[in-house]
Amino acid sequence: MLNNAMDEFLAQIEGDAMTEYLKLLDGKGEANKELMISLFQTVIDMDTENKYGHTDDALAFLPDLYIEKREYSKARSLLEKFVELVDRNRTKEHYRWFQYENYNDIGRIYYLEGDIERAINTFKRSLKANATDNYKAALGLALCFRRKKDLVEARANMAYAKMLKAINKANCPFLYPGAK
Repeated sequence: MLNNAMDEFLAQIEGDAMTEYLKLLDGKGEANKELMISLFQTVIDMDTENKYGHTDDALAFLPDLYIEKREYSKARSLLEKFVELVDRNRTKEHYRWFQYENYNDIGRIYYLEGDIERAINTFKRSLKANATDNYKAALGLALCFRRKKDLVEARANMAYAKMLKAINKANCPFLYPGAK
């Protein structure tokens, strides 16, 4: 009975946070970002092990809000928690996507903080998790090598990113409305 009540409570909090997040995505209405942060953080704090199945969404959306606020250490900490959650559930197909996307976001944070070597290592880890349609990791590597003034590696990774994006467009045209 108590577990069911907790699940319902967390579902309500997550639903309220997602309602605000959807306002942000569709541009209809003013989204309260501080409310979203508070609600998502509450879900994470109350369900740290994702026992009720609500923490994964909070961990998926909350880091973007912290990145936008330039609170990189908070975002990275949440993404690293999410990587742990994904690693524990890696047999579930829908978690595979989160794994490499989380690495991409962590790499992006390292890049924004100026830690180029860590960014490179993290983007490489992302490509290792998914090398078939992960153009964001290849693009991240291109930017990192450009910053290091290694133009040969930068160009090679940019070409790889373009190739992966073209493959992705061909395989998933619904992700690119209006693309030819």
